[in-house]
Amino acid sequence: MSHIHNIYIRGLNPVWVNVPRVQSKDERALVGYCLGAVESIQFHHDGEEITVFPVFAKGLDMRKNIGGHEASESCLL
Repeated sequence: MSHIHNIYIRGLNPVWVNVPRVQSKDERALVGYCLGAVESIQFHHDGEEITVFPVFAKGLDMRKNIGGHEASESCLL
């Protein structure tokens, strides 16, 4: 799972690096990119809770993962 999470981090890094340099003409494109990134992260987050966690919970203790998700939900909503 760390590989997919790394993809999301790499997708957000350009935002962090480039925001200070964004010109007015590029603000709309940046906002579109950010909205797409957040939507993708939300889709992944929901997919883990709906599909992955219940399957893993049959053989693993998922309390830590579920707790981490609950803590991050306020950032995603």
